[in-house]
Amino acid sequence: MVTAVAGSGPGYIFAFAHYMTEAAKAEGLPGDLADTLVRQTLLGAAELLRADARSALDLKQAVTSKGGTTEAGLAVFEADAGLSSLCLRGVAAARARSEELAMED
Repeated sequence: MVTAVAGSGPGYIFAFAHYMTEAAKAEGLPGDLADTLVRQTLLGAAELLRADARSALDLKQAVTSKGGTTEAGLAVFEADAGLSSLCLRGVAAARARSEELAMED
């Protein structure tokens, strides 16, 4: 399980950063600005997560205004087949593959 989360986790974060950058570009931001904004947003969020004792869920709720833009985006990410479901399936697939690799040794 550790490999599925911590070992593979950086790849998940890098993929998310790539997808966010591509989405920003699709909405009209220049590539260099999209890249900078995504990187700085991830760094700032990671620093807050490190420094603040609240859970990730509590922090998410703290930055989400009722009827605001974050709430609108999260509604899509949190739909039935959204990010939560994808994370569950992705970590499970990484765990299963880790177990397969362990059996090969």
